[in-house]
Amino acid sequence: MRHYPQERLLEIYRPDKPPLHLTEVVDFWFDFFSPQNVLFDIYRYPAAAVPSELLEDYPWLGHYREQACTVYRFAASAGCDGVAVCRTSGGLSVPDLFENQTDF
Repeated sequence: MRHYPQERLLEIYRPDKPPLHLTEVVDFWFDFFSPQNVLFDIYRYPAAAVPSELLEDYPWLGHYREQACTVYRFAASAGCDGVAVCRTSGGLSVPDLFENQTDF
């Protein structure tokens, strides 16, 4: 994983695949995220609709409820977890997820 603060970019590297790119990143937190972990799910929420159980784990997400942001939750193996907050003008790019679609 690599963060480029000036570009507001976060890259999450994957073996034998292009990295995931998060653009317009305003905040993020990854706990015990390491190369041997398997990324199982990525959830996307408007900042105003973040589930209460996610707010319990990451109370600082509440600061973004009134802002035009999107929250991404990354669920990985072995207790690893992470969240990223992006302005709605940015988001997550997954080059190999869909054949003809690169953003969601």
